[in-house]
Amino acid sequence: MKVGRKDVIGFIMGVIVAVGIVSFVFAGCSNIAQKDFNTSYDVQNIDNIKKTQQRDLILGTTGADVWDLHQRLYELMPNNITKELATTDVYDETTQFYVTLFQLTQDLEPNGTIDDNTRIALNNNPVMPSEDEFNIFKSMILIDEDNENDVDDNKNTTINTKIAYLTFDDGPDPTYTPQIVELLNKYNASATFFALGQEVDKFPELAKEVSINNQVVANHTYSHIDIMNASETVVQEDIKKANKAVQNATGKKPICFRPPYDAIDNEIKQKIGNAGGQVVMWDVDTQDWARPGVDVIVEHILDYAQSGEVILMHDGGGNRSQTVEALEILLPEMKEKGWEFRAMDCVR
Repeated sequence: MKVGRKDVIGFIMGVIVAVGIVSFVFAGCSNIAQKDFNTSYDVQNIDNIKKTQQRDLILGTTGADVWDLHQRLYELMPNNITKELATTDVYDETTQFYVTLFQLTQDLEPNGTIDDNTRIALNNNPVMPSEDEFNIFKSMILIDEDNENDVDDNKNTTINTKIAYLTFDDGPDPTYTPQIVELLNKYNASATFFALGQEVDKFPELAKEVSINNQVVANHTYSHIDIMNASETVVQEDIKKANKAVQNATGKKPICFRPPYDAIDNEIKQKIGNAGGQVVMWDVDTQDWARPGVDVIVEHILDYAQSGEVILMHDGGGNRSQTVEALEILLPEMKEKGWEFRAMDCVR
């Protein structure tokens, strides 16, 4: 077969086109790979930015991040000297003391505040001193004898004012929630209502009324699901759905979340955190859901409640008449004894 000039030119052009296509595909793959690498790098940067944007923890702060701080201090301090912190999410004077102590051991500014430097130190497996060395650091925080009288006066004021965080689960309920809010208002008390999103959707005006009466409405899931046995996708959708219900009704977005059935472990905390929630548990469970009797509920709180603790009660999910009656007794009696009732920092 005779090969002409046109055939040769056609062959050469075909080779050029083929080489061009291969080069284009290779370059495209390289760009995609580079893009994937850059995307991964950006996600890492975003995670780092999020870490640096965490709020400072100061005296009076509440929330899941305080609870996490207490767990971390409990792990780090020798002989579990911070055991009293392990079940509360309130940043009180005791927290401040141990944070200052930790800062001293790490050669940080002892300001008693969880700032970025202190947070980094806590998360970086710090080397902790021995128990004897801890006592030396403690002595550095002790009160100056020259100011002893002034401090005693302040202590007396603190002792006379005890703080309790009343919380109510499973509402809002059209029968019992208004009665509870009325009692709280009567005694100038605030509380946090961990509401079910489905109940908020049923009674949005009631949720709004709770919110505008110096009370806080937070998240207790949408439908009281068992988080322990639910997938992360289901948990996230449920929490976000409940947040939307509360925000639509009250105009405020919940940042605190209480899991049903006392279900909490590291995996559940991760699920909740990924959904944008901060876990808030409790210190004193009144068992009012079981209707043990008004006197039992009252005595349980009076016997076990300590300043700064979170008290669990219910305004929904059943007959809560005993809870209402117990509050009628507790609020004036505890007020008389110097107690102050505050809502938690659970909305934005």
